[in-house]
Amino acid sequence: IVAAWAQAATIGLTWQDSINTTHDGYILQRRVNMPGSLYAEIGRTTKTVLGFADTTGIDGQSYCYHVAAFRLTPAQVSPWSNEACGTAITVLVAPLNLFWAQPAQ
Repeated sequence: IVAAWAQAATIGLTWQDSINTTHDGYILQRRVNMPGSLYAEIGRTTKTVLGFADTTGIDGQSYCYHVAAFRLTPAQVSPWSNEACGTAITVLVAPLNLFWAQPAQ
């Protein structure tokens, strides 16, 4: 028997906090890396979290992302960051080989 554990197609994102004002967190948006595709929100983090793992992608598909800081009161969103693109890949952990042999009698 050979078993391998597969992790979802993932793209890891990180950014730096360069906002000099009070903010509550970050909004992340993603689009398919194709001309004319539109951004859609894929998540939010608190202001102390400067990374996000997008595990909702399709293996082999290329996506582009950007991030903005948000404030709840008063409701505000900063300008969007630069765009960063990457391809989702499924990570396979090394296979686990199990062998069984009948004990000698």
